[in-house]
Amino acid sequence: MKHQAKVLFIAAIALPCVGAAAGELVIVCPESIAAVESLSTADDAWRVESDLGKRGKFLDSISVFSGPPAEMASLVPDRTSRKKQLRTSSWLFPAQASATYWVACSYSNSTLQLTRQLPGGVRRCELSERLLPNGVRLGIAGMKCEHE
Repeated sequence: MKHQAKVLFIAAIALPCVGAAAGELVIVCPESIAAVESLSTADDAWRVESDLGKRGKFLDSISVFSGPPAEMASLVPDRTSRKKQLRTSSWLFPAQASATYWVACSYSNSTLQLTRQLPGGVRRCELSERLLPNGVRLGIAGMKCEHE
C-alpha cells in the first residue's frame, strides 16, 4: 500500500537573516513551523486521524550545503569543538569559490526544510549547539556567518 502525504505551509515560510555587524550575518531559523499534513490516498479500510500526542514541528538542526539543498550536497564541518555544554561546528569556504552555499533549517516531525542561499563572499559559518552535561544535544544556540 502506497501512501503519499501532501504538506501545506501555513506559517514560517521565510528564513530571516539579520546583519549583526559589518561582515557578520546571523542566521535565524524559526523555532517552530506550523504545517498541515493531508493524505492523498488511503485504502478505504483505514480512517485518517491526527495523533494529538505528537509534539510540534520544532527546529532540530541547521545544515550547510554546496548548492541548493535539493541536490543533497551536505557539507561536513571543517572543525568541531566542545567547551563545557556548547559544541561549535565551523565550515570554511574558499576565497574564490565558484559554488553557491546554502543553509537549511530542519524540523522534528516534519520532512519540511526552510532553505536560503548564503550571500556571495561568505568565508566561514559557525553553528553553536547547547549540550546536556552528558554530551547529548539539547538544541541550537545560534549560527553566524562571516562574509566580505
